Amino acid sequence: PGVALIGQRAMGITRASDPRPVLATQNLNMCVALHGYDRQSKVGFLCHIDFCFTVGNLKKLAEELTNHVRPGTRFSCTITGGKPWTHARSPSIRGRIRKELQFLNSQGRIQFDIEHETPMPDRWSRDVFLHKPFAYCLDTRSGNVRPFPNGKPSLPLKNLLSRLRFDYVFDQKG
Repeated sequence: PGVALIGQRAMGITRASDPRPVLATQNLNMCVALHGYDRQSKVGFLCHIDFCFTVGNLKKLAEELTNHVRPGTRFSCTITGGKPWTHARSPSIRGRIRKELQFLNSQGRIQFDIEHETPMPDRWSRDVFLHKPFAYCLDTRSGNVRPFPNGKPSLPLKNLLSRLRFDYVFDQKG
């Protein structure tokens, strides 16, 4: 209760006053997550991005955010997850996210400031093979990010490559 679970190829928005003020995602391994938070409005978002072609869905996120915050609101953002090599092309996803956010910033409606990007494991390190999928959540009541139980399995590769629709989890305005 109180948690909106954001699955693979999905994104969500919530605020501190919503029935589900916590956004969580699981099974970040090769996938990349983007989350943002505005301390003034206490609105946050979380996106679980699995392939480069799903980065274009950030435009829908920006459009939906205009229904939750005033124009010009600045979100402090973090990019995390991924591996340096994989069929999901995590480094390319991260690059496309940065590029898409720059484009959306140029539109002037909502601003996305990438304030933190977790390091990608070294490509040749033994640790990259031991890197386990992880899960985390963003609590919009405080802006805190913390670990979350990792219980949801990944979508099968054939489903990911099939360009299934992207899911949106938007709670009602508070």
